[in-house]
Amino acid sequence: MRVRPHVHPGGIHAGELLAPDAELTRRITGYRANALDRALSPPSAPGATRRGVA
Repeated sequence: MRVRPHVHPGGIHAGELLAPDAELTRRITGYRANALDRALSPPSAPGATRRGVA
C-alpha cells in the first residue's frame, strides 16, 4: 500500500485530540477515513485495482 504524508503548517502531532472541533481536525479525520475506505474496499470491477494499491 502506498502512503502519502500530509504536513499541516501550525498543526502538532496528535493535535486532533486537543482540538476535536477544529477545522484541521475535520480535514485530518476525512483524510484518514478516505484512506481506510480505499484500502478496505474491493475493486469496483473485475481486473480493476484500487487507487494507490498495486
